[in-house]
Amino acid sequence: MKNPDSMDTRSHRCVPLAEIAPEVLRRGGTISFIATGFSMWPHIRNGDMITARPLATEEVPGTGWIIIYQTPHGHIVVHRVVAAAQGRGAGLGVRGDSQSGPIEQVALESVLGRIIVRQRQGKDVDMTSRTRELEGWLVARSGSIRIFLERALRSIVQPLRRRRG
Repeated sequence: MKNPDSMDTRSHRCVPLAEIAPEVLRRGGTISFIATGFSMWPHIRNGDMITARPLATEEVPGTGWIIIYQTPHGHIVVHRVVAAAQGRGAGLGVRGDSQSGPIEQVALESVLGRIIVRQRQGKDVDMTSRTRELEGWLVARSGSIRIFLERALRSIVQPLRRRRG
């Protein structure tokens, strides 16, 4: 094997996450990558390093878990389970923590794994600890309350902005 320092880096390319994550996770490996976007703020921020592991056989994601899944268009998405699967063949309801839109339905077969570690500024956080699981469950359950409060706040703020305008 060649010394890594002397390898021709021109023949290497950056592999998109959508190409490698499904294969690695379906074969039982874990994968770490840098999160991009703001849908999971503040729990996962743009630039955080996150690690996913595949689901165990017969493991079904629970409410509050942060999962990684592949959309029908081939995109890789990381969102929180806000409604667990109810019965055989049922999908999961997922949404980003910073989103107040409708709940997205995801087929269980599309789930690639679970986020287990978040690293920010060199500090690892176990996303499967009892504290983080409780926090995740509360975030998942507070969605409808949060949406109500956001709408109420908007109905107060918008008229005030118009008066100043």
